[in-house]
Amino acid sequence: MRTQTCLVILFVFALTFVIAYAQPSKQPFAVKDGTSDSFSKFHLSADLLGPGFFGSVNGGFRPMKHFTITGGLGYFSYSFLNLSIKSWQLPMYLSGLAGGDNHFLEVSAGGIFVFVSETVSSAFDSNLKENLSSSGVLGLVGVGYRYWPLTGGFHFRANVYYFFRQVGVIFPGLTFGYAFP
Repeated sequence: MRTQTCLVILFVFALTFVIAYAQPSKQPFAVKDGTSDSFSKFHLSADLLGPGFFGSVNGGFRPMKHFTITGGLGYFSYSFLNLSIKSWQLPMYLSGLAGGDNHFLEVSAGGIFVFVSETVSSAFDSNLKENLSSSGVLGLVGVGYRYWPLTGGFHFRANVYYFFRQVGVIFPGLTFGYAFP
């Protein structure tokens, strides 16, 4: 299973770099009318679903027009009867962007560091509690649509992600934010 997981991650990283570098361009920073061909390089966003599971904030850096590096922080808490679960997620991934100036097909790959704590209380004695905690890394691949304006402004992404470790789960994601010029 680990070999298959490594091969999937390696394939998606290779595909991401191919998409990022195979874009037709005469010069990456060509001069047009005496000014440089620039594009927005940073974004701050909020995820609804997606790599932070049920909600996260993230920031991204776009060193080239068709390649991004994104990291974030997600938190999830759930309590029901005598069970309480808290989870922190740190998604980090690379994305290749294929498309025009503002509209892109996005292919992503990376990992999510997950930290989970669980508290189980006794139904009969409120002083009896059992605390469990664990952490791990989930693999992440995704594909979808990204609107990233060339000169900055409203930023949007709608993707489908595949999270995997020993089993895989398909999960949707929506991102809203602001891209800085």
